[in-house]
Amino acid sequence: MRKIIVIAILGTILISGCTMLKLPEVIKQKLNFDNQPASTSSPESDAEPAGQDEEQSMEPIIEITPLNIFSRDDYHFVYEVDTANSRVEWTGRRANGEAYSGTVKLKEGQVFVKNDELINALFVVDMTSIEGSGSGNIVDLANGKDFFDVDKYPKADLIVNNVETTGKNSGGETIYKADGKLKIKDVSREIGLAARGKLDTEAGTFQAEAEMSIDRTEWGIRYGSGRYFDNLGGQAIDDMIELKISIDAKKVEP
Repeated sequence: MRKIIVIAILGTILISGCTMLKLPEVIKQKLNFDNQPASTSSPESDAEPAGQDEEQSMEPIIEITPLNIFSRDDYHFVYEVDTANSRVEWTGRRANGEAYSGTVKLKEGQVFVKNDELINALFVVDMTSIEGSGSGNIVDLANGKDFFDVDKYPKADLIVNNVETTGKNSGGETIYKADGKLKIKDVSREIGLAARGKLDTEAGTFQAEAEMSIDRTEWGIRYGSGRYFDNLGGQAIDDMIELKISIDAKKVEP
């Protein structure tokens, strides 16, 4: 069996933190997702000089075996993400409308299937692989302590659960909605997400694509935010980061 380090994506998000994520208890214990303190801060009480970010404790890396954290009653087959053919594209903007865009790589990932239906997924994002374009040195900013601090937090992780099929589009792709939990810089937030994809159980392939957005301030990334700092003008950075995630996965034997 193959081990992975589950710390997955950037990730993302159509709705945020409305209900408790219904993960098997063993996953909660191994990933320590439910031990994160809830944020009670407000923009007024937490204002700080632009360019500074709050310190967060660094948890030890947790090695788990995904094929062991789910019972064999929970899934029938595992589809492993082909990282060479999968990607995350991101777009951010300043208040003046200037856009920045780029990519970040998936390090590993697995999709769990039962009765020919998608039921769970685990993804690892390599935060050190951020690339981008736009005026200024946007990659240095994204990698630095004011944003993702990738030297200290080189990975992010995402668990997708409670997957539901809501129909098919005109291209024959299945439409999904799901719950999830995204962990960036040791801060976890519940999310909702939607995707479209094709699961071919005979060929043993799964391709999917999702477009979503996350509010970076929910993970404590407040640098340049007009909600937290005054007098930034057109140099303020939008809190929302748009994400387009493309997944290509192939079936492996448990």
